[in-house]
Amino acid sequence: MIKKLFLSVFFYFFFFLFILGCSSTSNLDKTNRLYKQITASGNLQIKIPNNWIEIKDNHNQLFDIWLVNKKNDASIVFIPIYISEEIVFNNELDKLDTIKEIVLAKKKATSTNFAILEKTNLNNNFISQSIRYLIEGKEYNSIIFGKNNVFYESQAYIKSGNQPSSLSLNDLIEVQEHILKNAKIK
Repeated sequence: MIKKLFLSVFFYFFFFLFILGCSSTSNLDKTNRLYKQITASGNLQIKIPNNWIEIKDNHNQLFDIWLVNKKNDASIVFIPIYISEEIVFNNELDKLDTIKEIVLAKKKATSTNFAILEKTNLNNNFISQSIRYLIEGKEYNSIIFGKNNVFYESQAYIKSGNQPSSLSLNDLIEVQEHILKNAKIK
């Protein structure tokens, strides 16, 4: 029963990503200065480039922050990850690895075709790891990050039908990482 509910939630999550998500980053301006500060309903504060806008996720409220570039072809979302304070971890890296494995297991469980392409440790304000992966042939980049008991997944993706070259996705990932370098968790 719980597994069916879980699968339904993730099916709807990915359905909305494909339908409403915005992508293709061939014209992302990496020189744009960060200008607008956004505070999530939780503990996350970010600054976004001036060629990006925030979209309100009013339907399912899956995202704390949903960003779309003004060309409406790239999206970066911030999804809160809730963990029980009763679970004991040896250290913050152990906690990050456990959360990352749970997030990846959920993605794999909701897809018939899932593959991890690359994992990278990042150097920013948080403990974080970037995971580049394919779901049903569509490429995504997720960054799992946080501190103490506050964790998020930042997911960057290209709108279906606008699958870019890997260079375009790399530009999108660069914007995602730049936003994260300036982010704060309360």
